[in-house]
Amino acid sequence: MLLELEQFIASADAFNVSGTDDLYVLQEDGVSPESKALVTQVLQRIEDVTVMCEKHITNLRRLLVKPNRPIQSVSPEVVTNNARELAAEENQKEFNSCFSNGLAEK
Repeated sequence: MLLELEQFIASADAFNVSGTDDLYVLQEDGVSPESKALVTQVLQRIEDVTVMCEKHITNLRRLLVKPNRPIQSVSPEVVTNNARELAAEENQKEFNSCFSNGLAEK
């Protein structure tokens, strides 16, 4: 996607135009007054698309660069034997209640 956008922006060189300012100058010389409003709208749209593509290119390049994130140290949680025993008892009670409910339903 990034390469496609860069190629699209670079394709403006095929028209020998460095920017929309040059197009506005060309418009002044060779456009009838009736067509001037339409040509101005087209030039504005070209400028809008160019700005949009440049923003997309910037955002895609930002995504490619992996940001440096600080590593946060975390101290380990201390679990006592008493806490392990309580957790084991709770797990056993939960297992027993699930097991007895399963047999009662059948």
